[in-house]
Parts: sequence; structure tokens; C-alpha cells
Amino acid sequence: MSSSVSPSVDSSPPFVPAPLKAERVQLQMQQMPGWSLAPDSRSACRKFRFGTQGESIAFLRRAIQAAERVPVTFGTRGPVVSYRGDTVAVTLWAFDGAFTEADVALARAIGRLS
Repeated sequence: MSSSVSPSVDSSPPFVPAPLKAERVQLQMQQMPGWSLAPDSRSACRKFRFGTQGESIAFLRRAIQAAERVPVTFGTRGPVVSYRGDTVAVTLWAFDGAFTEADVALARAIGRLS
């Protein structure tokens, strides 16, 4: 006689953070120097310039570590980071078309690293 055991499956929907209104995101981004919000409010970006290549690489590492500390929710994407010599560009994309508190907090945290 054989018995099959099926693994328990959690059928609860994944946690999705509450989106912020576009006006609130715009106000918060205005309080963070250097960040620019796309006209459709779906992404925010900032370029960081450094005196040396070594400084930009060190910043890049710190930015990635900051992103790793942010709780990831279902379907979100991490920041897009590009590096070229003395410049690091960071772009944050809105989850499902709207930023959340975690997205704004990540922008703030990365901004404080420079």
C-alpha cells in the first residue's frame, strides 16, 4: 500500500504594499536633492559623481547593500544601477505603476550614502 503526501501549499495572496499617491511621491522626492521623478511617476533616478573610480565602486557596493536590506514584495524589481568610471546612476521603478513607502525609503537611504 502506498500513500502519497502532498506538500502543504500556502494559498494566501502575497503581501502587496499600499501604493502612495503620485502627489505624495512628488513631494517626498522634492525633499531629496538630486533625485528626479519621471513625468509618469513610474521611476525615479539620480546620478552620483565621484572623484575617483575607487570611490564610485565603493558607493556602488554600499547602494547594493542598502537595496538588499529593503524587504522585497511579490513582483517588485530592485533598483537598476549602472556604473561608468566616476559615475553611478540609480533608477528605482514603481511597483505595479505606483511607488510605496519602501521605495521612497530606499531612495532616501541611497541618497544618504554619497
